[in-house]
Amino acid sequence: MSTFHNAWLDEQDYRIRLKEIPWEGYQRASLLSTDDLILLQAISGTQKLRRETVWTDDPETYIGLYIRLLSGLTRTDCLQSILLQLGDFLEDKENRIELLRKLHPSEAASSYLIISRHKDSSDQYIRIKSISLLAIIIGADPGPSKEASHAIVPAIGQLVQSEDGNEQEIGIQCLDQVLKQPSVRRAVWHGDDRSEPSQGAPATSADSQSTKSGLLSSLIKLLKAGSKLNSQMQYRVGFCFWLLSFDTDIAANLNKKYGAIPLLTELTRVAVKEKVTRVLIATLRNLAAKAPDVNLGPMLVAGDLPLIQNLASRKWSDEELKEDLQWLKEQLQEAKNKMTTYDEYSTELESGLLRWSPPHTSDKFWTQNAEKLNGKDYQQLRIIIRLLSESEDPVVLAVAANDLSKYVKYCDTGKRAAERLGAKTSVMKLMSHSNPDVKYWALVSVQQLITQSWAV
Repeated sequence: MSTFHNAWLDEQDYRIRLKEIPWEGYQRASLLSTDDLILLQAISGTQKLRRETVWTDDPETYIGLYIRLLSGLTRTDCLQSILLQLGDFLEDKENRIELLRKLHPSEAASSYLIISRHKDSSDQYIRIKSISLLAIIIGADPGPSKEASHAIVPAIGQLVQSEDGNEQEIGIQCLDQVLKQPSVRRAVWHGDDRSEPSQGAPATSADSQSTKSGLLSSLIKLLKAGSKLNSQMQYRVGFCFWLLSFDTDIAANLNKKYGAIPLLTELTRVAVKEKVTRVLIATLRNLAAKAPDVNLGPMLVAGDLPLIQNLASRKWSDEELKEDLQWLKEQLQEAKNKMTTYDEYSTELESGLLRWSPPHTSDKFWTQNAEKLNGKDYQQLRIIIRLLSESEDPVVLAVAANDLSKYVKYCDTGKRAAERLGAKTSVMKLMSHSNPDVKYWALVSVQQLITQSWAV
């Protein structure tokens, strides 16, 4: 079992270790047997090395003891002590976790359920310790059950979504453990509460299977705040996305639903520690390798090519990082060479991250391509209009207003189509926007809508 690093948890562990539990009194009250008392006394108050010797001599007996006591005891101090002891017992001991799986199937399932019942405890320590133990057990299991995989996700989600920084930090570490399992990756993906894709993206089948845990949305929020996180937290969040990116379906839809690529790119740009850069670049490589058709374009829009070229020119100690950078540089350059100007525009529009790239202001581009926005039932025009209504980014709003004006000017049926789809209402609201650029381009667009003649 891996150790969870958190100052608050370490302090609580230390406090509980020092607290004497009156096991003899509980035995006299028939809350535990004489044999259980003897086992507890054998390790009570002893040094770590002595406890380890006792555990090593008879690990099966102590596994049974801890599961039995977690099942029968209800007092907070007792449960805290037993969960701490079980955590110490399993720490860095894969063979002891294996003992749980070697139990009779019904006993193994019962053991999991016994620990699981404490994950909803009103006591913070019991709740966190139970979830962390379950995360370790599931993470080390070569074939966790579907039920276990799905049950752990909401519990970890509550920690990651917590306003308590300690719970959030421990929750991310728990997630690092369980995302090793493909079944948990799927549970996290299907269990999110996002029912709508990101700007310009179609919905996926995952949306209809949601169990509303919202864990992935919480990870995205942390990714957005990446520059404000410490390096260790940046690494752990990046590690979660790296593990998720091994799933082909997730890799193909992560950017469509959540706009993850520009967020990963931005965190890569500001990362200071090499290990953070390494895990983020490895994630981008997975996304590009598993779903190149849908991810290489957004990577180019996000500015990954110049970023990767810059990073590849630096000296790194990690050979895998060097290899990943070189691979990404080659793939992105090849993708860029194959793209037409309209391809670049379409990719940018679908990403929802409009910037003042050359096509937006080129009259030649709009003369040649304005009519193309009418394809697929005006799909691209609808994206522009939705961005005008929904985006909170002033640059996106200004560019979208510009694009609307260009479309109306250069498409013969542009005015009629734009007004029919509600463009005038959306852009007129922006004429009073606080940002002067948004206000200016909204005015230009409205003027174009008013002055442009109707096509018959």
